[in-house]
Amino acid sequence: MTTITVKTQAELDTALKNNELETIYVESGGTWLTIRVPDDSEVEIVLRENSRAELRENSRAVLRGNSRAVLRENSRAELWGNSHAELWGNSHAVLWENSRAVLWENSRAELWGNSHAELRENSRAELRENSRAVLRENSRAELWENSRAELWGNSHAELRENSRAVLRGNSRAVLRENSRAELWGNSHAELWGNSHALARHTAGLALYERSTAKASPLVCVHIHDPRATAEGGHQIVVPPIHTVREWADYHGLVISKDGELTVFKAVGDDLKSPHGAVYSIGTEVEAADWNREDCCGYGLHFSATPREAMRYFSRATRFLACRIHTDETVVIDQGERGQDKVKARRCVVLHEVDIDGEPLAAAAQDSK
Repeated sequence: MTTITVKTQAELDTALKNNELETIYVESGGTWLTIRVPDDSEVEIVLRENSRAELRENSRAVLRGNSRAVLRENSRAELWGNSHAELWGNSHAVLWENSRAVLWENSRAELWGNSHAELRENSRAELRENSRAVLRENSRAELWENSRAELWGNSHAELRENSRAVLRGNSRAVLRENSRAELWGNSHAELWGNSHALARHTAGLALYERSTAKASPLVCVHIHDPRATAEGGHQIVVPPIHTVREWADYHGLVISKDGELTVFKAVGDDLKSPHGAVYSIGTEVEAADWNREDCCGYGLHFSATPREAMRYFSRATRFLACRIHTDETVVIDQGERGQDKVKARRCVVLHEVDIDGEPLAAAAQDSK
């Protein structure tokens, strides 16, 4: 293996021009260096001890010891030991051991071991093992194993296994398996499996399967499954939803006199669904395998809001308003989840919307 150790910006710039190098070790002490790895380079950058670096464009680095890095644009980093990174733009980091990260804008992180992250703006994180995160603004996280999170603002988290979360402000969470959450303020949680929540103030809960909850008097608890149990709060038992009209009423949607209904679809940049159907704006889309069977598949699936549609396509980047007809639509309830979605034989793709269902300007749509 061809390696070199650099300590200055000049030495680093010279090393990056050497296409024969496989690894560049950076030992800059407290001096900040700027790393710009050429697009055609496969060299590995490793920051040691107390090194400092700013990564730009498509750069990549591995941080060890007490090293520090600022990642911008599409840069990537892997952190070990007590290293720390601040992420901006579309940057991405994987954190191990006791490493730390602060995420801004559209950055992403994957946390392992005892690592910790603070998420801001539209950043995202996946937490595993004993990792921790604080979510603020519109950030999102998925928690696994024994990970923990504290949510503020409009942040959102999905909890699995034995993960835990404290929700504050307008934050939201979906709890699965044995996860636990404590809710304050106007926060809201949806509980599945054997999950449990303790809710206070004016928080809201939706209970499914065998989930349980304890709530103070002003908490609204919607019980969607006879197996779920709650103590305290203002409890509302949600009746089964089987017809399209019941589904529309439940979501506050309006069916026209002609039997038409506007629903939403989550798609990728290419306007494709997760199963490959193309939803071009202004066109009619039809399911070739349509039947009215109460099950997934055999039709085009839609949700009542873009946010709910995103539950079935977490990597969605665009959202579409579509018109369907109730005569060619059925609720997919399967006995338990009648609130989730409907499927239709065909639809007309009306226009693009944002995550809140507001139409995007035509100019903005044309520019994509």
